[in-house]
Amino acid sequence: AAAAAARAGGRTHAAGAQRRRWRLQCVAAPTAGSQGSPQQLEDGAPPGADSDGEEQIPVVEEDGSEDDRGALADASYGDPLPAFAASRRALLYAAAAGVSMTGRCALAEKVSIDLALAPDQSTYDAADKDLLQATELFSRALSAPDAKAEEAVWTRIVESYSGDDFKGAAWRDDLLSRALGNRGNVRSRMGKLNDALRDYDKSIAIAPWAPDPVLNRGVVYEAQGKYALAIQDYESVLEVSPEDPAAWNNLGNAKSGLGRYEEAAEDYRRAAFLAPQFAFAGVNEALALWQLDERRDAIRRARSLLRRYPEFPDARAALAAMLWAEGLEAEAEDEWNRVSDTRYRDMEWIRDTRKWPPAAATAMESFLSIGSSEP
Repeated sequence: AAAAAARAGGRTHAAGAQRRRWRLQCVAAPTAGSQGSPQQLEDGAPPGADSDGEEQIPVVEEDGSEDDRGALADASYGDPLPAFAASRRALLYAAAAGVSMTGRCALAEKVSIDLALAPDQSTYDAADKDLLQATELFSRALSAPDAKAEEAVWTRIVESYSGDDFKGAAWRDDLLSRALGNRGNVRSRMGKLNDALRDYDKSIAIAPWAPDPVLNRGVVYEAQGKYALAIQDYESVLEVSPEDPAAWNNLGNAKSGLGRYEEAAEDYRRAAFLAPQFAFAGVNEALALWQLDERRDAIRRARSLLRRYPEFPDARAALAAMLWAEGLEAEAEDEWNRVSDTRYRDMEWIRDTRKWPPAAATAMESFLSIGSSEP
């Protein structure tokens, strides 16, 4: 029997952080095919997403060939074929509240992820009726019509399988950790950040072999402005999965939040190298370079992204702001006229939700206040 778990991730502020969502299927034999388009948020969808949630901008693609998936497919649980195997799909934004609660925070003990503790999935009985029922509930949660309905199904799974009746099931802890992690994801999208953190904490305690809830908890810490805690979690993931582009990008986001832009630029560069199609890592690198006053390199990076992804509004808006700051007003206006996403006219959104670094945000504010026309 084979079960597939898809983990999808997103981003609350500086785009690119990813949250993994686990899909559980229990079938008679392994199946192939696309796992579908990444889910988008109604209010927090990335620039470029259409009304149906289809992504119009590039992200890490994980539904391709075995070669394309690489470390993304097997970083957490090894062999992707046994029941509960993990793969990853990408989202550009987590849908937390978008409110940054910055400040000092006490560092908890750093998580130590031990892949060797992962359960032997070959011991799972595909004919187990309880496992089959859990599989059906997972599918129902992942196809729920809205966040509230999805949260309710994850809660039902957690409550149904936490009791003593399933203590002896080889798959119980694996299932509970995934259900808790997925409930944490949906709660963060609903803005229930503290509830999401509690779910991630429980998931990590149950499944000390799993990087996903650790990375996802880091995304929520970022949303709360607890960048040092987020860095701890991302570094824990990278210790066991050093070629994880999402973790490198997220690490750059957290370091950027602390003003460590030179380190952040290197982390973004590493993420983009590992996953060239992960375009937000590229634009994050350009924005960090601009903050470091490496203006020529920043403009070159943005132009390079737009040659490959001409409809990528974040890079297009960033390039417009950079060109304006360089005194290239006509070129800046030309770029701006191709920005279709009206959120880039909202400086509060740019600073507090998208979280551009200060230098790029200032350049955009100057452009908007003096030179821009309606996009």
